[in-house]
Amino acid sequence: MTTVNPPAGSISFVVTVRLYSSNYVDRLLKTLESIKGPDDEVILLISEDHPEIATFRPDWLRVAKFPGASIFRLRGQIPAVCQREWVVLLEDHVMIEPSAIEAIRTLIREQPDLDIIPFVAKNLTSTGTWDWAIFLFTFALVWGPLDRPPPFAFVTSAIVRRTRLGTGAPLKDGEWELRTIPGLFQTGKHAFSNAIFIDHIKPKTLFEALVNIYYNSRSGAWLQLGLGETRRKIMREGWYNFMPRPGRLMRAVAARKHILPAGTRVRLHVLGFTHMIGYILGVLFGGSRAAYDLDTD
Repeated sequence: MTTVNPPAGSISFVVTVRLYSSNYVDRLLKTLESIKGPDDEVILLISEDHPEIATFRPDWLRVAKFPGASIFRLRGQIPAVCQREWVVLLEDHVMIEPSAIEAIRTLIREQPDLDIIPFVAKNLTSTGTWDWAIFLFTFALVWGPLDRPPPFAFVTSAIVRRTRLGTGAPLKDGEWELRTIPGLFQTGKHAFSNAIFIDHIKPKTLFEALVNIYYNSRSGAWLQLGLGETRRKIMREGWYNFMPRPGRLMRAVAARKHILPAGTRVRLHVLGFTHMIGYILGVLFGGSRAAYDLDTD
C-alpha cells in the first residue's frame, strides 16, 4: 500500500533487471547506496533470481520479484511498489553519478510543483561503432549537454512524481513507455538540467544490435495494438524509423558529428530497417517472445 503522506522530496529509486546476467547491477546498487537519503527507498524489480543479486541484500535494499515478467511488466509495477514522493526509474545497464542525484534533489527542491524530469543521456562507456548507433537511435535528441529543453524522446528512464501514476494499481504492459511518460511530457509540468544525466552502457556487436532493435520494435508494435493504436499508424511509424528518422537524428547531432564513427548514418538506417521489420511482424503475427527476450545481453 502506498504511503499516504511520503516525506517531501523523498525518492523511490527503482532498478529493473531482467533474465540476463546482470553485469552492472552491483556497481549501480553500490552507487545508490552511497547517495540515497534517509527518507528514500531503493527497490530492485526482477523477474528471476540471480546469483549476483542473491548475495547482495543489504538492509536498505527492497527486492520485488515478479516471476517470468517482461521488462514492460516490471516497469508497470512501479505505482504499486513505490512509496515515496518521487520515482527515479533506472535500468541496470545505465550508470548515474552522485552529482546527478544531487542535481535531481536540487531541482525538486527549487521547483516543487514539477511532474516529470527527463534524463539527459550520455555515451561515456560504450563507444564502439554499433554502440554509438544504438545509443543515437534512442538518445540522439537528448544527448547532453543540450542548449535548450529537450523534445520528447522515448526514453524509459525518467523522474516522475508518484501521485501522477494513479491510485497504486500496476500499469498495463507498455503503459509506462507509451502512455504515462509521453502523456506527462505533454500535459505535466517538466524541467530539465544538463547535470541530470545517465550513462547508457550497451556494448553491442552488429548482430546483438540488430537483435535488440528487432525485439524492441516487435514487442512495441504488439503493445501499441493492445493499447488501441491502429495497424496503419504503427506501419507508418515503422517506415518513419527506417527512412526519415535517421536523417533527423543526424541533423540533431550535426555539431558533434566529428566525434562519431564513420558510417554512423548508414548504421542508423540499418537499425531503422530492422525496426520496421519488427513492427511489420509485430502487427501481423503479434509479439511472440520478443518482450521476454528483449534484454538478453
